Amino acid sequence: MNPSSTGPGRIAGVDALRGATMAAMIVVNNPGSWSAMYPWLQHAPWGGPVAPADLIFPTFLFLVGVATPLAMGRGLEAGLPREVLLRKAARRSAELFFIGVFLNLYPEFSLATLRIPGVLQRIAVVFLACACAFLFLDRRRIVLLAVALAGGYTLALALVPVPGAGGPVVTESASLPVWLDDRILGAHTWRGPGDPEGILSTLPAVVTGLIGVLAGSALRRRPRPGSASLGLALAGAALLAGGALVSTLQPPIKELWNAPYVLLTGGWALVATGACLQVVDGLGWRRGLDPVLILGRHALSAFVAAHLLSDTAISVIRWSDGAGGTTSLHHLFRSILFTSWLPPEAASLAQSVAMLAVITAGLAVFRNLSKRRKPA
Repeated sequence: MNPSSTGPGRIAGVDALRGATMAAMIVVNNPGSWSAMYPWLQHAPWGGPVAPADLIFPTFLFLVGVATPLAMGRGLEAGLPREVLLRKAARRSAELFFIGVFLNLYPEFSLATLRIPGVLQRIAVVFLACACAFLFLDRRRIVLLAVALAGGYTLALALVPVPGAGGPVVTESASLPVWLDDRILGAHTWRGPGDPEGILSTLPAVVTGLIGVLAGSALRRRPRPGSASLGLALAGAALLAGGALVSTLQPPIKELWNAPYVLLTGGWALVATGACLQVVDGLGWRRGLDPVLILGRHALSAFVAAHLLSDTAISVIRWSDGAGGTTSLHHLFRSILFTSWLPPEAASLAQSVAMLAVITAGLAVFRNLSKRRKPA
């Protein structure tokens, strides 16, 4: 999901990191079997140490922030008024939000159980917030806004009593974000209690995007992207150290997107971006990167395709199994192509990698066809 950077002058290292992150998301979110996953592909339990899978979504939000000044900066340089750029951002944000709602509706199309929040919905909100910040605030005010959002959220978790809980509570089943989601969204959440992409926890998610805005603004000021790699990596190391320190007071909690989680995942994203810029843009290493660059430049299409393919294969294309139940195309593929010769965890991973390969190949074909149709 790259809602803003669609034109020329893209930074290959940023696209490569976005593509690698998208590849990881498809593999983690679309296993052959949820009951047969390698531990390193699973999210951490509530309150546990941040797992590799927990880094994926924050990295996307960070990269949304990075892309915002890179794309909108070109608009400003071309003489477009800030209000025009803001209207474009608002329209793009609305498109992302409603695509996310549609994906949640598919394939049951039940309004009674529709989950309103979601990955694309959170990206939409964070992108619009990042656009507003870049267009109307300087760097110092963006930093102050990020600190205010993260600090205010942290104080709210620690000091505001949770109705019905007898005081401020932060547990898996009871917290201020969980209470607010249940109160406002009710049945329109993901499995409950609360929602991992819920209302209140979107505020610190905006902070993750704002960290990206600051990084993207730094890239705009450099004549060569690779020259910013060391500064970004050092900033990331500082956030990681801060996150480790704050984690001694409260563990990082992905579902709540609390301050330790913001610092640790933001630090990782900065370090990863610095490394990609150094390797891809600084050293000019592009060999073998075509697949991740394709995914990075068509991230929204890849995300939507993975969602629709998975849901269709699991829930739509089904038939009788001859024993009074039903089976699915997803199960058929798994049993014929993978579980017949691989251990359960390897078969599950192989099926998700196969989906990733199909999506990447489809995007490559689409890209080549689009190039052929363009006039010389």
